[in-house]
Amino acid sequence: MTFISSLIVKKGIILVSDGFGFQNQFSSFGDQQNLALLQSSNDSQQLKIPSDESLKTFKPGRIKNLNGAKMTFQITEFSSLQFKGVLSLGGQPLNNIISQFIDKAQSNLSHIHAVQKFIDILHQYYPPIKDAEYKDGDTPGLCFIYCHFEPIENKKQVHIIQYLYDPRTEDYRFTDLSFPRDAPLYYSIGMQDLMHGINDLHDYYDELSFKQGYNFLELMIKIVLTARGPRDNDLNTITYSIIDSKGFRSISSESDLPQY
Repeated sequence: MTFISSLIVKKGIILVSDGFGFQNQFSSFGDQQNLALLQSSNDSQQLKIPSDESLKTFKPGRIKNLNGAKMTFQITEFSSLQFKGVLSLGGQPLNNIISQFIDKAQSNLSHIHAVQKFIDILHQYYPPIKDAEYKDGDTPGLCFIYCHFEPIENKKQVHIIQYLYDPRTEDYRFTDLSFPRDAPLYYSIGMQDLMHGINDLHDYYDELSFKQGYNFLELMIKIVLTARGPRDNDLNTITYSIIDSKGFRSISSESDLPQY
């Protein structure tokens, strides 16, 4: 399970990711079921070789768990994008899609308009699905966290973007889930049980220094990896970044953090 999180602190935002990603993804739960039916009843470790016609019915599948993938990208001087999940969308590598967003994002673009631009790009590769046509599993395994910092006013905005049902449009689409939301800690959908109650301490987090926030996230990621078990327990994949009045930058250790 990929883990991404952004924490709002007193003078900026801290970002953390664990670098686990999937090389590809089944386009629907039905594809997984169909592939399972190809398994030999005599040996569950072997797959029968399907015919060429059978192969045409399959879309790219989740075939590889990649450790060390880049999950955090600088978008502008004071904004960033994290993602969780698969590494491609609609046959296009996700880093290429994010590069398109970087090319179109301008420093003077508001965080709301920037997020909408990104959603428009995503829909080019995975368009909305009408409610009546939706089938279980017809969602890309992706969640994004977009962070924006305004240094003059010390304002921090964080958006969570995921492919979900939108009652306003009555279809499934990439949706900005962050409004109206006022919380210091943002994390990918699917982490609610682990993070339950943490955001109740809103006033406390707003006063954290970068060092305090870093120590908190460091502890939190260790808890997440411990919950996964030893198979995924690899702290070498953890990456940290911050956005403050000097802009976005990666952090290799606690000593790189500003003192405020």
